[in-house]
Amino acid sequence: MAWKSRTRNLQVFDTELSADTVEWCPVSASNDVLVCGTYQLEKGAGEGDATPSRTGRLYLFEFRQEGSMIPPLTELQRLDTAAILDLKWCHVPVSGHTVLGMAAATGELQLYTLSGSQLLAADVVVYTHEYVYPVGRRPQSADSEQCGGGSREAGSVIRLVHWKNGQLWLVCLLRIKSGSSGHVMSLSLVSSSDVRVVCSDSAGCVSVLSLAEGALTSLSQWKAHDFEAWISAFSYWDTQLIYSGGDDCKLKGWDLRVGPSCPTFTSKGHSMGVCSIHSNPHREHILATGSYDEQVLLWDGRNMRQPLSESPMGGGVWRLKWHPTHQHLLLAACMHNDFHILNCQPALGERDGNIWCYFFL
Repeated sequence: MAWKSRTRNLQVFDTELSADTVEWCPVSASNDVLVCGTYQLEKGAGEGDATPSRTGRLYLFEFRQEGSMIPPLTELQRLDTAAILDLKWCHVPVSGHTVLGMAAATGELQLYTLSGSQLLAADVVVYTHEYVYPVGRRPQSADSEQCGGGSREAGSVIRLVHWKNGQLWLVCLLRIKSGSSGHVMSLSLVSSSDVRVVCSDSAGCVSVLSLAEGALTSLSQWKAHDFEAWISAFSYWDTQLIYSGGDDCKLKGWDLRVGPSCPTFTSKGHSMGVCSIHSNPHREHILATGSYDEQVLLWDGRNMRQPLSESPMGGGVWRLKWHPTHQHLLLAACMHNDFHILNCQPALGERDGNIWCYFFL
């Protein structure tokens, strides 16, 4: 059941390039911080130039609602980057600092650090790496440097920087090597004994990385999907469990304890590419997935043969996000059909009836 609702714009901000990812910071000390990433495909200028370029921009905002006449969103920073496909915050501080991950169309995973409580001096490094430089200012000898006490191969740099003068500085840069010059499509960060990152790429591969003691290292990488692996995500309840979705229309589960040789399940519940996955942080076993088939499916991870519910969105479901405090509310960002808020109480067994879908214009 869908209900149309009117919304009141508090502020309109022109990102200039196409915005495809927005993330509020989940760390309590920085709940008023918001990042936005953009992706723009630019065709070649001449007829003979068939190779398009992909450009992006990373915005950092602060939200303060001080009055009805004052715009609540303040732009703190913008960084011109490669085209951005995904942004994710780590839900807990890392060595006292808030960390943001970015998946770039260049095949790179970039990590940034943010600290609103203090400004670090220019010569202080968050982690013990030898070279520190601001975003956009790479050393001339970048392909032959030593990083973090170990040799660095070309195309797999690791870099760490810090928060300085109210700006985001690049904390780490890692090129994911999947055997092709593909894009990093998505990423997810969790913290257990160490910070782990899972990312997927356009070659259909999933990579698991560990950030510990100042080093970002690859733990495993495997071929998960036949075509682009659009999305990857950890379970919030068991960080050994990973979900992935691909353009092969398959949703898969993986258990790191038994290795990636065989998925724990393979679902064909979606009829088109699976491009969004989000584990419910309030209800164990509950998983939401979205697809180009314009459907949002809710699952119980203990039985992946049949979804708990199916909800048509009227547009491809690019991203899904559970509400941070209301366990039954699910936000869906849809292609060509705005965004929806789903009341999932019936599917979660909290009341009878069908899922309510609030459609916002």
